[in-house]
Amino acid sequence: MSAEEALAESSSRVQAREVRYCEICTFPYEYCEYGSSLTKCKANLEAKNPRLYSALYSEEALTDKLKSLTTEQLESLERDSAKRERKAQAKAEKERAQLAHPGIDEIHIQGDVVDEVKNLLLQHAKPFEKMPSESEGGISEKNVVIDDKAAK
Repeated sequence: MSAEEALAESSSRVQAREVRYCEICTFPYEYCEYGSSLTKCKANLEAKNPRLYSALYSEEALTDKLKSLTTEQLESLERDSAKRERKAQAKAEKERAQLAHPGIDEIHIQGDVVDEVKNLLLQHAKPFEKMPSESEGGISEKNVVIDDKAAK
């Protein structure tokens, strides 16, 4: 076998694939979705190569990707989606609670002088005169909790 025949045979078996890399995340364009800057990557690709952008991110391309998912991958996506939804709900509840009671959540008082300290807090007397008023997110009577267990 001559050198030319060997070269022709090897080139017919192995075809090198051209890989284009994203200038933003340095991944191949097909893997930008695994990076941290997908929106920038997509905008860059759409400006530089609209044909490749539509091949990767058009509705048809996304539909084809979803069709090729295995059952296990779909279940994993559903679990992750449900987990994110629960986290979002918990965060929203926490934010609602903070809006309902901005500033100080609770002040626990214990000891022999609980009534005096409670009055000083609510009247903003010394040394509490710099605390914000109730309308500014400061304490109200419902935020002051007296712990009886240590008072005895």
